[in-house]
Amino acid sequence: MKLKRALIFSITLILIATTLLVTVLLIYSPLRYRAKIYSDCNEWIDPAFLEANKVKGANYNNPAYDETQAWTEENPKYYRDQTAPSTRTYVITDEDTFHSIYGEGTLEVDFEKEMVLLHLFSSGYPRREYRMKKLELKGDALNIHYKMESNGNRKDYSLPKVKCLTVKMKKLDVSTVAFTEL
Repeated sequence: MKLKRALIFSITLILIATTLLVTVLLIYSPLRYRAKIYSDCNEWIDPAFLEANKVKGANYNNPAYDETQAWTEENPKYYRDQTAPSTRTYVITDEDTFHSIYGEGTLEVDFEKEMVLLHLFSSGYPRREYRMKKLELKGDALNIHYKMESNGNRKDYSLPKVKCLTVKMKKLDVSTVAFTEL
């Protein structure tokens, strides 16, 4: 009898602990919002859009660079826009805006049920993958926590370039969206 009660008590505790764990994971999980991050999507973005939406710290090709001359301070191959903001974030909730930023056939989005978030920032590791770790919705403020995946090799560092992160997710009524790198 005691063994049966102990077994029932143990199973009950395990079920309660599992329920609590699943609840906590779902509260902060991107799965709750059907969110998926795309970190290798720079090619999807219209170059004219990127040119008009520069970020501080990224190197951009200098259109006035003369290849017949030496690369000097007076003839730089790249330049940085120090007046630009360090990051830019866009909430895209309609097809027209989406197609003005992204090329055709890049991502299937049902704008009745979904939205797209675009985050631009400067990175010295533009080829590395980024993963979404946590998604927090507090009132009408959404915060997406992401982290760069490390491959253990620091030799892949390059001149900082603009990095684009795209998140496709369930449509939410939010007024602010923030991306936080962990």
